[in-house]
Amino acid sequence: NNDFQAFVAETGYTTESENFGWSFVFHTAIPEEVIKTITSAVLNAEWWLPVNGSYWKYPEGPLGGSERVLRGLSL
Repeated sequence: NNDFQAFVAETGYTTESENFGWSFVFHTAIPEEVIKTITSAVLNAEWWLPVNGSYWKYPEGPLGGSERVLRGLSL
């Protein structure tokens, strides 16, 4: 993740998740308070839930514990 952060800093690259403002997150990685706000899911893949604000820097969304997931990344 440090390499990707350096790449973003050098190029200004933005991911699709950043552009869309959300991404799918595996249900066990989502904080309970965020799960309560989710109103849609993908049929036959209900374990992947759309989370507003999730992207490479905040893979669980802005309320998630991204520092846990991105060990070694200076945010």
